[in-house]
Amino acid sequence: MSHIKEFEKVFSESSLKEIFETHISHKHSTGVDNRTAKSFAKDLDNQISIIHRKVLDGTYNFSRYKQKLISKGANKFPRIISIPTIRDKLVLKAVQIFLHQVLDKHVTFDTPQALTREVKKTLDISGFDKILKLDVSEFYPSINHKKLASSLGTYFKSGTEIISDLILKGIATGTGTGTGTGTGTGTGTGTGTGTGTGTGTGTGTGTGTGTGTGENKKGVPQGLAISNILAYIYFKSIDHRFNKSTLNIKYFRYVDDVLIIGASHDVIATELDFIKKCKQKGLKVHDRHKVPEKCVLLDKGEPFSFLGYLYYPEKKDFSKAKTPKVSVKEQSLQKLRNSIIGLFISYQRKNKTSAYLMWRLNLRITGCIIDHTRKGWLAFFSEIDDLDVLFTLDYFVQSIVSDKRFSTSKLKPRSFVKTYYEMKYKQKHSTYIPNFDDFSIESKKRTLKDLGIPFNPANEEQVEGKFWKAIRRETKELEQDLLPVS
Repeated sequence: MSHIKEFEKVFSESSLKEIFETHISHKHSTGVDNRTAKSFAKDLDNQISIIHRKVLDGTYNFSRYKQKLISKGANKFPRIISIPTIRDKLVLKAVQIFLHQVLDKHVTFDTPQALTREVKKTLDISGFDKILKLDVSEFYPSINHKKLASSLGTYFKSGTEIISDLILKGIATGTGTGTGTGTGTGTGTGTGTGTGTGTGTGTGTGTGTGTGTGENKKGVPQGLAISNILAYIYFKSIDHRFNKSTLNIKYFRYVDDVLIIGASHDVIATELDFIKKCKQKGLKVHDRHKVPEKCVLLDKGEPFSFLGYLYYPEKKDFSKAKTPKVSVKEQSLQKLRNSIIGLFISYQRKNKTSAYLMWRLNLRITGCIIDHTRKGWLAFFSEIDDLDVLFTLDYFVQSIVSDKRFSTSKLKPRSFVKTYYEMKYKQKHSTYIPNFDDFSIESKKRTLKDLGIPFNPANEEQVEGKFWKAIRRETKELEQDLLPVS
């Protein structure tokens, strides 16, 4: 099937309706129009008809994205997240699905866990004596639209301009906090995240002189369904070059974090070539002499971190040694501990039932399966072999449970250690880790009861709606435990 036919199929009215029900209907965040998914669903057929027609005739335009700021720590600029309207979320999700259909035929998208397994294997290769960590500065905001269009052109040839045009419209849409579009001229702070700034209402990220249209002229907005896959496409030629390198090195990249392991002189040569290739793409790599906390050259025996994991490569044989070699950074552990303490404080302040606390605590410990995907802290850090960390976490949980301030000493929470073994050896067949995809209607009712959410037992549609709303909210909190730590 041609790309244009695949695109038309994804944007058929029946496909769009299925995408909305599966991926969008449970979303809580609203865009600049403040319209909820529930409100959108009441006019679904009409909205889908409009999307179908406008996307396929090339006249679809995105609404300005709403801005959300996420702190990156003291003395750092916050990360800007762009939140689309429900209608735009549906369009962007459809584009993402289409792009994966095209790319999945040619490439494999490595998870952090898969990369970690490969790193562990690489550390046992003889002749590799250097470890180089690099970090691409402001990766998403630095992506050049013209160069991205060129990269897209390697997949979509003539006759498919409608596809590239829609994608480029999506990333050129501005992000802001105000209600106006900022179309005035002058110098000041505008509503867009691009280079244009003006006198419109709202607070933007760029300052300077321009027309202030709010158009994003550089970078890919973070938070969109297509953000990650577009970043992958943009970097693919660089990844291909170093994955196929004839030098004595192994290359790993996840978003803006890069790890190169190999023979000393080849690692140095690769570093220089990598910086050069990034520069050609309009990207800047942090100078390891100026920013050693992000970029550093180490001897193979020195500890290092990558994707939140802490490695101890001085423990020579990764396949046979019994001593732990892969652990977790203390900042990640502290973030998890703080979130667990937060559950108890919330339980105490809101006067909730012990069943409510127990359910949420167990979810923090075991994680879950939802949408056929594992979620949770231990799901992310499943490649550690430092089991002392897990025993320590179990002890920590028990100490909080036994704290007289909370009156929870009778609770018997689940275990990080047992979760680890269930995950390793029973995998998706484990009943210890909840699989919400397989929950029966009775299990959903029990969950709502534990969470103190009122429902009509005879109304299965209401049970389904309330269950998934609660589960999406709780699993979203699981993801907060994995946000980057400053």
